[in-house]
Amino acid sequence: MSLAKLIEEKRKAKSRKENTKKTKNIAVGATVGILAGIAGGFLFAPKAGKETRDSLKESASNISTTAKDKTMEVKNKVSEYLKDKKDEKFRLDAAIKEDNRTATIEDVIL
Repeated sequence: MSLAKLIEEKRKAKSRKENTKKTKNIAVGATVGILAGIAGGFLFAPKAGKETRDSLKESASNISTTAKDKTMEVKNKVSEYLKDKKDEKFRLDAAIKEDNRTATIEDVIL
């Protein structure tokens, strides 16, 4: 693998990382907006106090379940991402060693 290919792979990896960060920021913003909308809807809804409290309890339970699910999803994605990066590092290290060996052999022959 040539140095140019290694540089290109690093550039692509950096681009993927930036895209992942942007996507994460959008998701967090959307989640906060949705939660704020739900809270505002409950607080300003023309329901009786008991109904509103019951709705809030149900929503809190749903949010808790969703948060746990999303946490597991993020954990799995992070684990997969880290595994991919370790594999990529191993592959790149092997390619660099191979390039160094090739260069050394060529230098000796010439």
